[in-house]
Amino acid sequence: MGEEPHDDREDGATHIAGISEDGISVVIDGEQRLIGWSAVSGISSAVSKRDDDMVFVAIAIDAADGERSLLVAQDDPIWTELVELLHLCLPVAPLEAWAAGTAAFPGAYTLYRRPIVG
Repeated sequence: MGEEPHDDREDGATHIAGISEDGISVVIDGEQRLIGWSAVSGISSAVSKRDDDMVFVAIAIDAADGERSLLVAQDDPIWTELVELLHLCLPVAPLEAWAAGTAAFPGAYTLYRRPIVG
């Protein structure tokens, strides 16, 4: 008999609770915080060959207690909202533009890297 998939959210792990034009609502150590889009330092996408070629994005954020990484898979309930808002809130191309690049590259495909000022 197979093992049930484990949801890290049950353990209080860092995860996305919601998303809007104001930012990403993230639960960190059981506390929900709104992380503004300006705190996003990078976004990459990739395809997981182990999960039937599922696309996912990794979002690096600057939280008050340090950098955090958030993973969102294509089957996550927040996926549709995320890909719709990314190109509205950050200089990221719409999904149709980067999906082919993600599928073509064997590793992570960079969608956004915050410019370094100074």
